[in-house]
Parts: sequence; C-alpha cells; structure tokens
Amino acid sequence: MEATIAAGLTTTEAAFIEEARAHGRLFIDQPYELYSAENHEAWARLYSRMGPRWQCYANPRFLEGIASLRLDPWRVPRLTDVNRFLCPLTGFEAKAVAGYVPAFRFFDCLRNRQFPTTITIRRADRLDYLPEPDIFHDIAGHVPMHTDRHFADTLVRFGECATRLWNAPAGDVGRLTSILRAMARFFCFGGVWLDARGTPRRSEGVRQRPVELLW
Repeated sequence: MEATIAAGLTTTEAAFIEEARAHGRLFIDQPYELYSAENHEAWARLYSRMGPRWQCYANPRFLEGIASLRLDPWRVPRLTDVNRFLCPLTGFEAKAVAGYVPAFRFFDCLRNRQFPTTITIRRADRLDYLPEPDIFHDIAGHVPMHTDRHFADTLVRFGECATRLWNAPAGDVGRLTSILRAMARFFCFGGVWLDARGTPRRSEGVRQRPVELLW
C-alpha cells in the first residue's frame, strides 16, 4: 500500500515535492487536492496586494495577459486551466516541475513552447519571503507575457539557439547560458517598457512581491 502524502504544497515544506525529488522526478503532475486552505489564502492575499500595483506599473501586454489567463483571485490556479487559455494564444503551456531545472532542460522546454512551472506556494504568514520561485511568481509573474505572440516566439528562439549550440565547446556554451540568462532576467523577465505616453513600466520579474515594486 502506498503511503499517503501529507496535505499542503507550501514552498520548502511539501512532502509531495520532497518525494518527487528523492525519486529523481523533475516533471510532475499538479496534485491539486493537496493544496491547503493556507495555500489558497496565500494566493488570494498575494493577488489582492499585487492587483493595484499591476495597474500602476505593468505594461499593456502584461495586463492583457493577466486578463487572458482568467486567473481566480481566490484560489491557486490549476495548470490545466491556465493552459486552456494560454495554448490557443501562443502554443505555450505551463509544465509542472519539482524544482530547479538544469539549463539545457530549461532551454529545451522553451524550444518546445513549455515553461517549467513551480507548483508550491510561499507561506501565507511570510508573503514577502521567497526562498525559491513559487507558483505565484511563475503564473502571475512570468506567464502573462507568454500570451503575447512576439514575446513567446522570442523565448522559442532563445531555446533553439541554446540547444543548437549545446555540443559546442564548453566555454561557448557557458557564455551562451550566461548571456541568455541575463537577457531573460533583464529584458524578458524584468525589463523596462515605455507606454504610449513614454512612462517607464516594468515587465514580469519585478511584479511578484510588493517590496520589489517599491525600490
């Protein structure tokens, strides 16, 4: 008889994730029934706090993406629901993972229009502390921009370039990885956009935590 997995998908505290990692499983399912009331509370509080900041700072493409995904403000999203709205727009899908994705696997996912997505969520009593990316960071921070065709196609090109050169000399691959990560974090996941009136607006990466919007 299989042991029962303890309820709760809290970041760094989820028995389901620990078991998956122990068995070497990187790509996993999203056991939605394991989310606790506290997990849903954390999502709801984060979504409520970030809403006004998105309206103030987010670029139009991000806001369109949030609207297109139709996220429930009160409950952690099911990735199947996210993908139901995301895939028809750009062919991308959120793919559940148990933790850190090695660079090659990450770029290969991008090449295949898949975005590795964490399924755990931070503690409800420590919303400003994020020991590692969580589902709010990924789904409400990164994925809205994946609804934009041009943005999505650029991510695919990143993945194609990386996988094509993976058998190149180690130094070349290392430089490529560093460049792509820097581009992804600054331009794609945290870059500055100008709206129609020339007002600077930040994209993706700085959206997940209120403290990141106040510096």
